Amino acid sequence: MFKRLPIFAVLFALILSTAGLHAARPREIWERYSVAYIGERKDDSSNGPIIAGARAEADVLEHQYHLAVTILDLTPAEPNDQKESLRQAYLQGVKAVLIRPVDAASIQDQLDTLQKQGIGVVTLDGDVPETMRLMNVHTDESALAQLAFDEAKKRLPRRGRLAILAGDAGNPISAERLATITAAAEADSKVTIRGVYPCQEDVSDAFNVLRQVEAADRDETIDGWIFVGPWPLKSAATLPWRPGEKVCISIEALPPNLAYLASQQVDALIAEEYVQWGKIGMNAAIQFVQKQEMPEMDQTTGGSVISGQNLDQVSQDWADWLL
Repeated sequence: MFKRLPIFAVLFALILSTAGLHAARPREIWERYSVAYIGERKDDSSNGPIIAGARAEADVLEHQYHLAVTILDLTPAEPNDQKESLRQAYLQGVKAVLIRPVDAASIQDQLDTLQKQGIGVVTLDGDVPETMRLMNVHTDESALAQLAFDEAKKRLPRRGRLAILAGDAGNPISAERLATITAAAEADSKVTIRGVYPCQEDVSDAFNVLRQVEAADRDETIDGWIFVGPWPLKSAATLPWRPGEKVCISIEALPPNLAYLASQQVDALIAEEYVQWGKIGMNAAIQFVQKQEMPEMDQTTGGSVISGQNLDQVSQDWADWLL
C-alpha cells in the first residue's frame, strides 16, 4: 500500500514548486525606449560616473514602471559638436536627453525643438536658461569650498596659516569657491589666510605660482594650501614640498589627481558628485516620460571627501567607470 504523505509535506512541496515558477518567470516589460547622454567631449573621464549613476537609477525605475531603458552615449569627440549630437538624439527617437552643455547659446534652438516634440531635456553642470528644459542639476560650489576649508582646518596646527591657489578671478566658479573659503577663515580664529594667489587655470601657470610663492616663503610662514581648482594636479610633476610637509587640499577629483593623494603630497581631494548628477537627471527624465511630471527646476549636489582612507575604493570605482 502507498503511504499517505502528511498534509504539511504536500503543502511544502507545492510552495517550493510555485516559488520555482516565480523565480523562472522573466520580468514583465510594458515599454522600451532610449535616453541620450551628451557629455562635453568623449575623452572627459567624468562621463563614466555620470552614465553609471544614470544607469543605476534607470535600473530602479525599470522595475517600478516595467520598462527597458537604453542609455545612448552620444557625447561628441569635440565640444563644438553637441549640436550634431542633439540631431542624432532626435533621429534615433529618444524620449529624453541628459546634456552637459558647453556653449548654451549654440544649442538653444535644438533644445527647444526637442522639447516641442515632447522630448524632455535635463541639463547637467551648466544651464541653458532660455529653454524649456525640465531641470538643471549642478554642484553647490560653496558646499565644495566649505568642505575644503573644513578638511584643511582638521590638519592645520592651531592658528595655522593657509595659502589659497585661487585661479582666475573672472571665473565665477573659482570666485564663489574663494569667497566661501575666505569667509570661513574670517569667521574662524584658528585659521589665518597667509595669502591668496591668482593664476591662469592651467598646469603651467599654476605650477609657476606655487614655486614662486614657496621659494619666497623662506621663513616657512605657510602651513598649508587649498587649491580652488585641480590645475597643478593635472600632470605628473612633483609639488614644491616633500610629502607630508604641507597640508594640501584640492577641490575636484579626477583620476590623474589621485596619484598626488597616493604619494601623500595632497591630503584630501574634494570630489564633485558625478554619480548623483546621473541619478537625479535620469530620475527626472523617466518620471517626465512616464507621468509628464515636471520636477523642481534647480537641483544641487554637494561634494565628497577622498583621502587615504577611501582612496583604494575610489580608485576601484574609477576603474569600473572607465571600462
